[in-house]
Amino acid sequence: MRKSFTFLLLHTILFSVILLSSCTNITSLGVKKANDIDPDARNEISRMCHKIHNALKKRNSTYIKSIVSEKIKKNENILSIDTVVNSMNVDSSTNTYRVVGEYLMTALPNSIPKSVESNIGNFDNDYEFRFMGGYAENYVLLFTIPSRQNFDYLISCVFIKEKQEWKLGTFFVGYFKYNGKTAPDMYNEAKRQYSEHNYFGAYINLYTAYSCLQPAGEHFKYDLEKEIKQFVDSFRKDFTANGGEFPYKINLPGSKHSIEFLSFGPVEGAKHIYPVILYKSDIPVSDTIALKKQTDILHAKIDKYMPFISKSFDSVFYKVVNEYPNNYHQSASYFIREKGNI
Repeated sequence: MRKSFTFLLLHTILFSVILLSSCTNITSLGVKKANDIDPDARNEISRMCHKIHNALKKRNSTYIKSIVSEKIKKNENILSIDTVVNSMNVDSSTNTYRVVGEYLMTALPNSIPKSVESNIGNFDNDYEFRFMGGYAENYVLLFTIPSRQNFDYLISCVFIKEKQEWKLGTFFVGYFKYNGKTAPDMYNEAKRQYSEHNYFGAYINLYTAYSCLQPAGEHFKYDLEKEIKQFVDSFRKDFTANGGEFPYKINLPGSKHSIEFLSFGPVEGAKHIYPVILYKSDIPVSDTIALKKQTDILHAKIDKYMPFISKSFDSVFYKVVNEYPNNYHQSASYFIREKGNI
């Protein structure tokens, strides 16, 4: 049975520690940004964020747990902060973080200041950050730190005043950039590649953009999010029509063996993301010499079988199996990387 390709997230993570207050909605009285915020408050929050950054680099959650609001500590639905910190892979060589957005919201008691907007003048990367408040003062700080891969994390924090002290009320971690590009940046690149019929280049950018589209889940929304999702739906249909439907069998010219394409996706290399093709062969995976010959034949004709593959990539990964992979048993496989232009 043939099935259409479905987008999967690449290394997607989203961890959260959230306090949700059950209060009625009253319009907030004011929002101050960055330089308009009281310097003492900014300095205090800055010191706290530096300590959070250091804690994440060392995978030590002690400090973060020490500044969490007492009300949050009583919330049984919270994901363990230890799990969040231990699951991250922060670049320990950096000592600074980059602020994406900084806001201080003041409101009447029991109101819910529910969102802040970037309004940075760059529509593509403008966003709205939504959160639940319920406090007279809510300090929102969004900052990025690099991972050991090519991704940057977005750390989304909402600090609340509790007994005249700033405490951590909301904490999100998610992927924000890949190689310095945000989800809208990669989307715009994908649109250009798509217009040039570079299907695989567009596919890679859309695939990676999806990993960075919601770094705080539904709480972080780009103004372009709806447009990006609509484009992905349209692209999927065209992608399927150009060889992106699996599985299917082919008989390789000059070979007595047939193969069956099972799936296709990206794999992250040291500096780039490359295409990886999974196919089923009747040649034993232990016979690497025969498999090398088979993939040489396949590689020479790959544009014929998969026309969406971009000629701008100089490498393709082939993963070969002898039986259908499933959730209960992973078939033996063999990776082959073929160099040279496609």
